[in-house]
Amino acid sequence: MSRVLVQETTWKHTAGMVLFWVVTMFCHTSTMNVVNKRLRSLLPPETHPPLPDLGHDFIPKMDEGANDVLLALQVLLCIGVTVSCASGRMEMLFRYALAYSVLVWLRSCTILVTTLPATGNHCQHPKQIKHPLLNAFLGVVTGGAASTHCGDLMFSGHTIALVLSMMITLTYQERRSLKVAAVLLFIADVYCIIATRSHYTVDIVVGVYVTLTTWHLTPATWHSFVSALSTYEPLSLPTHNEPYLVEGEMAVLDVDSPCEDSASEM
Repeated sequence: MSRVLVQETTWKHTAGMVLFWVVTMFCHTSTMNVVNKRLRSLLPPETHPPLPDLGHDFIPKMDEGANDVLLALQVLLCIGVTVSCASGRMEMLFRYALAYSVLVWLRSCTILVTTLPATGNHCQHPKQIKHPLLNAFLGVVTGGAASTHCGDLMFSGHTIALVLSMMITLTYQERRSLKVAAVLLFIADVYCIIATRSHYTVDIVVGVYVTLTTWHLTPATWHSFVSALSTYEPLSLPTHNEPYLVEGEMAVLDVDSPCEDSASEM
């Protein structure tokens, strides 16, 4: 069993990263306001019908909303895994917020530079946004569920949250049943995203491999994050489970030990 002495990821480090994520999300939802306006003015459905899509050809259309329910279940499972873990909670949240922030900045660029025709859903007739700042705020608070946004297709924001939440469970949870549940929720939600015509299939495909790549390249600790910034060296891939034992201002990283449930310590 190998052990490495590193600087502990404290709640201050994690809180700072979560704050950065909130600011990032507000900038992103503001960008979505611009994209919604572009879609309304540049791509009327009469002259710009939905693009050809194999997923839309083979999967029957269904009412919107199911994909949001499944995403919420995946996020709740992720939260449950984080709370139940006896150690390493700060590292999980830090890594999640950092990966999410990086992906949102990447997505802000892709949705802004190219506006795709709306899929065959309500975005065929996008609503006008009368209060942009309020709409951006609602987008941050509700994850887009209560805000007006259309045209933000490439790549899928649903997929970012879905894959990151699944990876928390697959990476830090030992129980096979929960891992299977996370994968099944992922498959079901991808199906529903396509079936509700919330995204083109390519939005999801690109979203999956960009999110997986970003997750594996994201430092899991404050120590490795600062080291990467200060040395400009490539990030080393984090191990699957990284619980910490605090020793003063430092922490002992047990790189081979799995994340144990809180109940196991009692």
